[in-house]
Amino acid sequence: IKIILDGAEEGWLVADQIAAAGVPVLLNPISNLPGNLETRGARMQNAAALDAAGVVIAIKGNEGSIHRARETRYNAGNAVSHGLPYDAAIEAITVNPAKIFGMAGQFGELRPGAAADVVVWSGDPLEPLSIAEHIFVNGTEEAPTSRQFLLRDRYRTGGEGAMPPAYGR
Repeated sequence: IKIILDGAEEGWLVADQIAAAGVPVLLNPISNLPGNLETRGARMQNAAALDAAGVVIAIKGNEGSIHRARETRYNAGNAVSHGLPYDAAIEAITVNPAKIFGMAGQFGELRPGAAADVVVWSGDPLEPLSIAEHIFVNGTEEAPTSRQFLLRDRYRTGGEGAMPPAYGR
């Protein structure tokens, strides 16, 4: 049985034991509020401490919706601001998830034979204001659009389905 810890908000307390056991961790580095007695030791430096101990970590988005997947890179950026090395944060959202789920060499890295899914950012991918300028899926460029952009454009320009202004002069 392969064990993967999901959450481990207090993983920093036993980081050496997790590393010695070779157990990877999926974590949300901003999940630091002690919601109950089991997580009262949660802290923002959890990702950095786990990485420093040699634990393979993968950073995930916030709970609740697939529409929040974009938050994965924000969470990685937050982990960097709390001590996780930049390169470790990039690995935690690229190659490490592939390693954890048995797909190393197929996803998460740029090399011959790996899936050709690549995003070219306007700036640092861990900065919230950077946008995806080019997206390649299986080597084919896709339009860099999102549900949020489509809704913005639909209602900003008064396109199909737009409601008339509620107040006029």
